[in-house]
Amino acid sequence: MKVLDFILRLRKGKEEQQVGMSVVRTDPSLYKKPRRVIELLFGTELADSIIDEIIKSGKDRYSYLTMERGVKEERLVQVYSEVYGNQYVLSLEGNDYFVDEGGFLVDRRTGFKYHYLPMDKDVILVPKSVYMKKVNESRAEEEVVGEGDLWKVFMDIVRKALVSEVNDILVEGQGSIYKVFYKLLGGGKVSVLTLTEKEGKRLVQMLKNRASEYSEVKANVNDRPQSGRIEVENEIELRLEFQPAVEGESVAVRIFNITGYFNKRLEELGYEKDFIEKVRKLAIRKNGLVLVSGSTGQGKSTLIKSMLLEANPEKRRMILLEDPVEMKVKGTVQMPIGKFSFADGVRSCMRAVPDIIVVGETRDGETAKNTIDAAMSGHLTYTTIHANDCVGAIERFILKVVETGEMSAEDVRFNMSSSLLISVNQVLVRLVNGKLKPVVEYLIPDHEDRILIREGRFEELREKLKEKGMTLNQQIEKLYREGLITEEQYLSYLGV
Repeated sequence: MKVLDFILRLRKGKEEQQVGMSVVRTDPSLYKKPRRVIELLFGTELADSIIDEIIKSGKDRYSYLTMERGVKEERLVQVYSEVYGNQYVLSLEGNDYFVDEGGFLVDRRTGFKYHYLPMDKDVILVPKSVYMKKVNESRAEEEVVGEGDLWKVFMDIVRKALVSEVNDILVEGQGSIYKVFYKLLGGGKVSVLTLTEKEGKRLVQMLKNRASEYSEVKANVNDRPQSGRIEVENEIELRLEFQPAVEGESVAVRIFNITGYFNKRLEELGYEKDFIEKVRKLAIRKNGLVLVSGSTGQGKSTLIKSMLLEANPEKRRMILLEDPVEMKVKGTVQMPIGKFSFADGVRSCMRAVPDIIVVGETRDGETAKNTIDAAMSGHLTYTTIHANDCVGAIERFILKVVETGEMSAEDVRFNMSSSLLISVNQVLVRLVNGKLKPVVEYLIPDHEDRILIREGRFEELREKLKEKGMTLNQQIEKLYREGLITEEQYLSYLGV
């Protein structure tokens, strides 16, 4: 018998309610939801008489309705799902399911948990023999998937991610199961695989073992975060973040193609023409600060490296400080941060006669101070910082320098007002046609803006951007009005 394709899921269902295996016949006074089942199948007028017949027959309701009344099993499952608000499985087939510790059947492909019995314990929708066989199989098998097979499954997920333009894979423990997700650019998580708790833990350990061969990850450590990498087939490198968590160690995997050089031009990335024209002019400036902000995975490094191409790396000396080096840019010097800090790297760069310096991330006050020093001493300097908007990026950068105690807030604001070329905040949005579009909020300060920065009047800067319709929220709202994104996407970005 085929697995039931049509399973109704009602959100208000008591999905985690435990149910027993025994067959129990109940008094008619207790037939509230069961009565509703009968009414949906036969109508209100016949409900009482059919309930009496079920009790007198001595049969469970499943057997009576299917054998004596000729109700199709698929219809019975459908009605029970409607009435009880749970998921019910008609039958099982194949190896796409496992039984978790709570006694629920879990679909590996979707992660859905299925109930075996209705809540009143009267009807067995999955035959008990099949259920018990599945339970015994789950208990008996020490390894449902061998390590070689588990690696093969994981690499299939990596390959599919590559052709689907997915850069990140997440492995998350969720109590009695583990789930593997794609983290979509411009979107959320998409579940691609569900594993038993044992399989999930073995996958995490397997990734840790392999990462220990290529990096400083310790395979026997699971109580603190670790960063590592794995080199795999076809010049693909995986960068991994292992994180201890309450319901099972989590792994974030980023995929890199380490062959070739970065060659994406601004036009290819989907930026608006007006923005391209402006940043192209800034990319060939002799000195100043380019500040790019946004959350992880929103294309900050991609934007910077596209701007570097505009300045012709073959003609100008460019030094990039990165942690890690993600995309190679031909003609540049790319320094991986490892045994030295970004702050140390900036000091070294300034002695190495660069034209352009890229500071991969401003994480602390010393790095911020050295970065703005570089921008004010004849170098075109790029850096990234985590912030919610382009004005907030300026504020955070200034605060980091002030935290060092080496400069007053007034002096830092003065330096920022005179050196800042542009502050960009970016988010990637996936359009309804599946394409990714970078949406940018940016400030190229004019004379009045520089005065506002110098005086710390940041809210007035935000109001100016709003009046021009340049905030992220305003631009995303425009995409929604033009039908380029869904309402769900629009609402998810309202907090941007």
